[in-house]
Amino acid sequence: MNGRPASWNWRAFQFAFGGTLAPKLDGEGAVLVHAPQSRYAKSESVRLNNYGAGPFCEFRLRGLPRSSGVYVYMVAGEPVYVGQAADLDARFYAYGHISPKNCYRGGRETNCRMNTLIYNTYAEGGTIDVYLHVTEDYATLEASMISDLRPRWNRSGV
Repeated sequence: MNGRPASWNWRAFQFAFGGTLAPKLDGEGAVLVHAPQSRYAKSESVRLNNYGAGPFCEFRLRGLPRSSGVYVYMVAGEPVYVGQAADLDARFYAYGHISPKNCYRGGRETNCRMNTLIYNTYAEGGTIDVYLHVTEDYATLEASMISDLRPRWNRSGV
């Protein structure tokens, strides 16, 4: 666990440590740039979305529950992003493996935006810890947390 707290609390909710994101690195320790855009079959007829140019990285956070919940990205002990998912494992897979289609209009722009923020954090020497709270009422919890914490990576944040 590398000295990270086993849990993080917000109000009455306990978030378990889910892991530290670990992008793929090259032989010199730099974050590898992932560029899926060129593999999209319709790239000549559809424009990139606002975050579709990247840069992107690839990562996998293993052992996450396949249940619904809220997750928090922490950088240097500060919550920078709060998100929700119906399936936490699938959500993190989508963040860490940008599909070519998601780089273009009509794709999942949030995946591209978050992956670029993750890439930049690691390229600048930072790390991102992930904390999770499994709940079926994830939409309400996420909205309350964003309103209260105003995380800088959330669009409705600071």
